[in-house]
Amino acid sequence: MSEAEQPVVAEPQPGEPAPAIPDELAILPLFNVVIFPLTVVPLAVGQAQSVQLIDDAVLGERMIGLVTLKHESERPATITADDYFQIGTAAVVHRLLRLPDSTLRVAVQGIEKIEIVEILQTEPYIRARVRPAPDTAGDDLETQALMRNLVGLAQQILELLPNPSQDLLNQILNEDDPRRLAYLLAVSLLFRSSVAERQEVLQLGGVRDKLARLTEILTRELSVLQLGQRIQSQVQTGIDKSQREYLLREELRAIRQELGEGDADELEQLRNKLEAKVFP
Repeated sequence: MSEAEQPVVAEPQPGEPAPAIPDELAILPLFNVVIFPLTVVPLAVGQAQSVQLIDDAVLGERMIGLVTLKHESERPATITADDYFQIGTAAVVHRLLRLPDSTLRVAVQGIEKIEIVEILQTEPYIRARVRPAPDTAGDDLETQALMRNLVGLAQQILELLPNPSQDLLNQILNEDDPRRLAYLLAVSLLFRSSVAERQEVLQLGGVRDKLARLTEILTRELSVLQLGQRIQSQVQTGIDKSQREYLLREELRAIRQELGEGDADELEQLRNKLEAKVFP
């Protein structure tokens, strides 16, 4: 599985309630990817079991469960319940593109956080009994303060990134729902964070807790980016100074040659060498 290049927060459809979460879902384990509710993310699907799962889902109700593998360095050959987190996201498969190498490209829309209650089957793919695990809302003064601070952090981070997305910045600036803001920031700015940190943000039960944890992570990320910028600036200053000194020396040498001083210097060096010699 691979993460989306440009994940976005799904816009709510007026008058359309979120799809109900069934008691049973096919479970798709993801490697190095955490899917959050309220987000739309493209995925690459290559494993044979995963391809069959997606094919069956597209022919059915399109809703599946997405969980993340605990392994960050290598995908295990055989996946058991101990290999993935029990908290994941129920998602709807929206698009399907089959490539010549038999892999799939799909877009999934996260609907709600879920918890795996019981594994029902493992072949041809995992099916499990699940239950919704919605976040507890927060709309107090502390939540509002956390939101404002996070928006400021996000602006500073995007300014330091190469080719920042103006659309993403506009989404962040215009988002006034704390839960949606938390998941927007999680899916778009935690790309350097470990799987464990991203999973922690997903699993936290309170929206205010999510915002507080995101503040810690993004504050650290901003510090790293600022330090990197300072280092780059110092290196560039050193390079510019060396180049400037080289150009000045070359200009000075050219001026001396124009004045005939360059040849005199060379003759003086030869004279000194000759005087140091002892001839028979």
